[in-house]
Amino acid sequence: MVDSLIFIKGMSLDQFLQGFILVTGIAGQVLVAHRNLKGFYWWLACNVAALTVSVWSHLYGMAALYVFYSVMCFYSIWKWQKLDEIKVDV
Repeated sequence: MVDSLIFIKGMSLDQFLQGFILVTGIAGQVLVAHRNLKGFYWWLACNVAALTVSVWSHLYGMAALYVFYSVMCFYSIWKWQKLDEIKVDV
């Protein structure tokens, strides 16, 4: 099925997505640690990939968790933008 698909020179789609999740998750964490709003966008990309892998693997509890994480990313983006507006107005 998905594991039999060859994506990049011998790499399955599943392996590619796991690498993507690793890189985007770390990038998001580093950016947020440096108070950079773009980190949440990286986390959203990570969450979408992890959600996809979870659904393909029939791990619906994990999939629900990644949906929650994605909602929290949207909330955090909205909240940080509001805080930035307050800083500009002051």
